[in-house]
Amino acid sequence: MSSIATDKGILHYEVIGRGRPVIFLHGWLGSWQLWQQTMANMAGSFRTYALDFWGFGESDRKLAS
Repeated sequence: MSSIATDKGILHYEVIGRGRPVIFLHGWLGSWQLWQQTMANMAGSFRTYALDFWGFGESDRKLAS
């Protein structure tokens, strides 16, 4: 589990693989885990990134004031 601590809270992301970067963004009611198998399949050729938007997955639910 990787995360970025900001003044607004914690933003979670995952990184898998090596190579040119590919970024995956989930849709409504999703999380980075929707991309987990795809990321694993691409990891041999690409460095894949997937994040949880604020309020989804493992990111903070509510932005800090």
